[in-house]
Amino acid sequence: KAVNNMYLFIDGTWNPIKGLCPFFCIYCYMLAIFKRFKQNSTMRLEQKELQTKIGSGKFIFVGSSTDMWSYPVESAWIVQVLDHCLSYPDNKYLFQSKSPKRFLEFLEHPLMSALKEQLVFATTIETNRDISSFSKADSIEERVAAMTRLRELGYQVMITVEPVMQFDFAELVAMLRQIAPCQVNIGSNSNKTVKLPEPNRDELVSLVEELKTFTNVHLKSKYERILGELKTNN
Repeated sequence: KAVNNMYLFIDGTWNPIKGLCPFFCIYCYMLAIFKRFKQNSTMRLEQKELQTKIGSGKFIFVGSSTDMWSYPVESAWIVQVLDHCLSYPDNKYLFQSKSPKRFLEFLEHPLMSALKEQLVFATTIETNRDISSFSKADSIEERVAAMTRLRELGYQVMITVEPVMQFDFAELVAMLRQIAPCQVNIGSNSNKTVKLPEPNRDELVSLVEELKTFTNVHLKSKYERILGELKTNN
C-alpha cells in the first residue's frame, strides 16, 4: 500500500530498485532519510522484491523511493522489473523519472505493448528555467522532448510541477501544451531546510486556470501554503 501522500490517486507503491537517487535534487525528502537513518545508498536491484505479489486491480507507482530509470541503474534490472509487472497484467502502472528519455529505450519490452493502455509515464517539470543549480537530473528541455515523443507514440503521460519554482508563464504553458499530458500535478516545496525561488499566488492561480483549459489539474496537499483554497477540474 502507499505509505505517503505523494499521489493520493495511487493505490500502492513497489520499490524493487533501491538506493540513493544520483540526481541529488536539493529539495528531495529521500536525501534526509538516507542521512538520518544511514541507509545503504548503493543503487541495486533487491532480488527478494521480485517475489512480491503485487496483486490485481490496482494503480501501482513502481519506483517511488528512487529514480529507477537513472543511468547508474543497469538495463537488466529494469527488464526484470518490467517482466514482473507483466506477470500481473490486471494492474495499472505509473513509472516516473527525471530522465524520461530512458523510457524510450525500453519500448520494445513486451509490457509496453501488452499493457499500453494501463501504463502512465511521468516526469517532473519544476519550472521552464534552468534547474542545474538544484539538481543533476536531465534538463527541462530534454524531459519535454522525451515526454512529447512518448505521447506521440500513444502512451499516457503525466507531468508533476513539484516543487513549483518561479517560471515564465508563456514558456512553461507552451512546454506543457506541447507534451499534452493527461494530467498535471502541482505541489509546493515541503522541505523546510531548503529555500527555493517560488511563484506568488497570483502567478500560480493563472497557471492553474490556463492548464485547466487543456488538461486535468491535480493540486497536491502541499500546495496550500501558496494557493490556499482553489478548486480544480478533477
